[in-house]
Amino acid sequence: MVVSSDVAELAGVRAFVDRAATMLGTTVARPDLAVATSELVANAMALDAGDVAVCVSLAGLTGVRLEVTDAGPGVPQVVDQEAWDPEGHRGLQIIEQIAEHWGVDRRSGEKVVWCELPSSARAQGGHAFAGR
Repeated sequence: MVVSSDVAELAGVRAFVDRAATMLGTTVARPDLAVATSELVANAMALDAGDVAVCVSLAGLTGVRLEVTDAGPGVPQVVDQEAWDPEGHRGLQIIEQIAEHWGVDRRSGEKVVWCELPSSARAQGGHAFAGR
């Protein structure tokens, strides 16, 4: 799924990710999936670096892999967990708590921030839903 950097698109992205996880046959915790989607997509949208692409796939036996791609600069980092920041900036701290793994890759000049959420996946294979 590709959306603009308009935060009004977030609800539609969450619905797409939830449907994709259902179609993949996973049992990933839907509240965790919704939070991960919101955090990663909102971070990409905040950069206002153009379109944001979202892809949902099975992560082997570990669950759902969520990838958010944008053309924004820099690499997201976890901020000091002890510091209070009224602007937020705690999204990756949340991701660290709910995801088994997360990271950042570079592909064709774009940044891909991803996380893998645990589940008891019933479906196997290389299926993915990118909505493109």
